Amino acid sequence: MRILLAATLVLTAFGCGNGGGVPVNILEVTNASAITGEVSWQSSGLLGTDLFPATGTEAIAGCEVYRRGFGEGHNVVRISANSNSLVLNLLATSSTATNWYVVIDANGTITQVDQSSNTERPCHHESPAAS
Repeated sequence: MRILLAATLVLTAFGCGNGGGVPVNILEVTNASAITGEVSWQSSGLLGTDLFPATGTEAIAGCEVYRRGFGEGHNVVRISANSNSLVLNLLATSSTATNWYVVIDANGTITQVDQSSNTERPCHHESPAAS
């Protein structure tokens, strides 16, 4: 019975720590280049500590928009394309939803910006209408 209670407490703690709940904070990366970029992260672990942190790496396809949600806590995010990179220290709270926006331009330069690019196809250019 004690083992079951201990296991339940551990699982509950993992569920309540960062990464276990519904993400309330969004990172959006608009890749306006044909280059495949990469995002890697390390988030606070169990109960906001360094114990069992959440880590990962994902590709950001060229000419696409990438979005990832983060739960409450401290998140270190590295965005890279070619030899360029940008490291962000993001503090996410549960009381206020926060969005962070980053753009990889056509040359692979990475910049944090104030608002969304509002485009789902960043490299898609409409052809001019025929006259």
